[in-house]
Amino acid sequence: MGRLSTLVETWPLERPRTVLLIAALATVLAVVLGAGIELRTSRRELVPSGDPDQARYDALLREFSGPSPVIVALEAADDAPRAVDLVALQQAADAVAAGVGALHEVDLVFHRLDIDWLVDHAFYLVSPTALSSALDQLDELTGGPQEQLELSGIAAFNELLAERVEIATNKGTGITDGGHEQAARLADVLRWEHEWLEQPAEVSAGLPVTLPMVQAMGDTSITNDGYLTNHAHDLLFLFVSPRDGANDLTTESKLVLGIRDAAHEALRRHPGIRVGLTGRPAMSVEEMAAIRRDGPVTSTIAIIGVGLLSALAFRRRRHALLGLVVLAAGVLWALGAVRLELGYLNLITTSLIPILAGVGIDYAVHPLSQYEIERSAGRDQAARRALATTRTPILVSALTTSAAFFCFLLMDFRGFAELGLVAGSGVLLCLLAAIIVLPALLATFGESDASAPDSTARAAFLDRFWRPRLAQLACGAPGLVVTIAVIITLLAAWGARGVKVNTALVDLLPAGSESLHYLQRLTEESSLGAYFNIVLAADLPELAEFERRANASPSVERFDTVLRFLPPNPAAAEASAHRAADLLARIDVESADPSGDVEQAPLGEQAEQTGRAEQAEQANPGRLVASLRRLEVTLADAVEAAFVSGLAELIEPLENARAEAEAAAQLVDAADESSMLAWQSAEEVLLQRAAGWLGQLRNAAAARPPGVDDLPLQIAGRFITRSGRYLGFLYPSGSIFDPPTLTAFNAASRQINNDVVGFPLMFEAMSGRITAGFVRALGAASLVVLLLLLAHLRRLGDTLMVLVPVVVGTIWMLGLMRVFELSFNLANLVAVPLVLGVGIDSGVHLVHRWGAEGPRRIPAVLHETGRGVLIASLTTMVGFGSLGLASHRGMSSLGILLALGVFACLVASLAVLPSVYLLAGRAER
Repeated sequence: MGRLSTLVETWPLERPRTVLLIAALATVLAVVLGAGIELRTSRRELVPSGDPDQARYDALLREFSGPSPVIVALEAADDAPRAVDLVALQQAADAVAAGVGALHEVDLVFHRLDIDWLVDHAFYLVSPTALSSALDQLDELTGGPQEQLELSGIAAFNELLAERVEIATNKGTGITDGGHEQAARLADVLRWEHEWLEQPAEVSAGLPVTLPMVQAMGDTSITNDGYLTNHAHDLLFLFVSPRDGANDLTTESKLVLGIRDAAHEALRRHPGIRVGLTGRPAMSVEEMAAIRRDGPVTSTIAIIGVGLLSALAFRRRRHALLGLVVLAAGVLWALGAVRLELGYLNLITTSLIPILAGVGIDYAVHPLSQYEIERSAGRDQAARRALATTRTPILVSALTTSAAFFCFLLMDFRGFAELGLVAGSGVLLCLLAAIIVLPALLATFGESDASAPDSTARAAFLDRFWRPRLAQLACGAPGLVVTIAVIITLLAAWGARGVKVNTALVDLLPAGSESLHYLQRLTEESSLGAYFNIVLAADLPELAEFERRANASPSVERFDTVLRFLPPNPAAAEASAHRAADLLARIDVESADPSGDVEQAPLGEQAEQTGRAEQAEQANPGRLVASLRRLEVTLADAVEAAFVSGLAELIEPLENARAEAEAAAQLVDAADESSMLAWQSAEEVLLQRAAGWLGQLRNAAAARPPGVDDLPLQIAGRFITRSGRYLGFLYPSGSIFDPPTLTAFNAASRQINNDVVGFPLMFEAMSGRITAGFVRALGAASLVVLLLLLAHLRRLGDTLMVLVPVVVGTIWMLGLMRVFELSFNLANLVAVPLVLGVGIDSGVHLVHRWGAEGPRRIPAVLHETGRGVLIASLTTMVGFGSLGLASHRGMSSLGILLALGVFACLVASLAVLPSVYLLAGRAER
């Protein structure tokens, strides 16, 4: 072992050209190997192989492509040349659906419910309780089985309402005994009539031609025409299910690019409309694109930054260049090792080069800095002396840093485990380059030894700042410095309590990214939902049981299945439909177009087509005013009856209805001829709409109960797998990025069906692996670092001295996080064990030199070795800080925290450690 140590120390200096030739060949081989590294950015590469949740998810993908759809969003562009209304958006959605659906990579496009099918089966899709209540009210409105109800206009309808209220009030039943809901509904009807009188043409034209079944089903995220939308109906969504369920980056990139191109092509005929993509595949592709952009940029910035800083820090630029050559060799060897170890990089290990650029340069900085000091002092064999002085501390520093990385292998999360493997190996290879290649470079390209001081070297920028006087000052008042440090550390520890852990994956994406923008809008502005768990049932009875369990769980907001398109009791539903058919047969609507066809001239033109004199006669407001006045008086009587009967809850809605009737009557009373003509034209449209709806309801009442085989393709494709199993989508009551909500939702999902699959389940498992692995890695790194230091220093006191800067610096880092309002997330949690491994370097070098030089040399050693510590820490901050410039906010936050941690450890090393060491030395004496 001794001969090997001697060989390592002397061979590079005695046979430098041989060493450099071997190193060059090794570097060429590493470049060849590294060129074949694959970039794997699928999230599957981050979870352990054999993960049961992932296995169930993959099995589902083989028979159903809908768990991870690409979501296409359409809205009016900011620079639209003309106003874009809902009709234009719907037309564009149809065009995009046709274009995207024709792609080979696409299995199904779900963007619209078949409204005609919904209307045809209307009596089987609404709630049985609501249907029974509506039929009871319709029966009461018609006046009994022998009565025929004829609707001929607004006035006739008001008279009918007044008659029914009078009957109910006189009998003490009906409106005064029918509950708050019925009275409130009457107030809503009269409020709508008041709005119609104020804007007859607009309100009438806004009524849908087809029966508004979606409103009856209570879903505000679907337009009356069945399109998937947000609550404001200014944004439409298309859910595109891929034919191939594979979630590798190549497949997803091809899918997303094809969808985007097809959508833009379709929108060429629909100007003024903007398209955006979101959903897991679109987010993955956008995230990977950001990481691919960030990788070269951050690596380049790290290398250039380290190079520029080295040029400013060293007295000879040649030395800075030698350090960069050593770093390049170590990094290239590390990339070759990656090819041999794994063969690929994942989305986390793509940060390898900036990390190694920041850490790996340290092992060349300390020998080079000491070499310049030896040269400036005119000592013989400067290179040999510098290497001998720094070899042991850089060896210990590299071992502690690599050990911190290797402890990541204890994490079940493959992304960080692989980072630990490749970065830990890379650190050791950078160390190897420093102890083998650097001596050979110094022997070949360094200055020749001389006994006189090197007076030709320029004064480095760093030397103008880090002077012996400053080092003396740092050791001048140890008691005061330690007192101040203790106060700052306590304040930082107190502030660290407010540092939060943000588990939202979406907050790691680049700010302002398209997929993030539309995902937030989908989540916040609609009930469609982007995050859900899925249960699979073998048959409808099992699915109904799952629905019962889901409805009983407060953690489940809703359970979306095919059951909402099928009657729970077909026989009872069919009986209700027959009853509806009998009731509808007693209703008739007088209309100029009994067919209900509303394709007609605009309302203004209709007024011109009919003689004005005849229309004015028909539009006489006398009957309309009389009907409203009668209704007003009748409702006033109903209010009084409710008060006398003690039905206080009915007084307010009945009074609201009376006030609306009074306001409408006053409006009609003050109307001019143009208003009368407008009401006349708009009333005809109302009657045509009502006649059309009546015909649709009669057809629906004659239909048979729908079965599974009757479902439209869009519905069947979303809720039934290729093997015939039934899907149930579980949506959480709250955000899955709130840990208690996520835990409760997943527990409820497993109670519904233990074989549940979905992103929330896999996300919870991933979060648990990262946080639990973080604790294990931190504990293991702390223990290993402590043992390595004890093995090297062999004294507990010196070991504790080495730990002072990293312990104090870590606490200060947490305090700075609170000051700058930074938080931990699933990408930067590993910053703490990394700071432990990297931040220990400064203390190792200083304590090692103090132990060798003696207490009287503390200020001098602080100046000499502190120079290397300062350069190494600054270059490390530059390397880590380059990650802070990444657009990917996860990588950016990791770089920022690492830079803060190294900075805090640097300050603690140069300002606090000397004072603690001096006080401890005085205490010993």
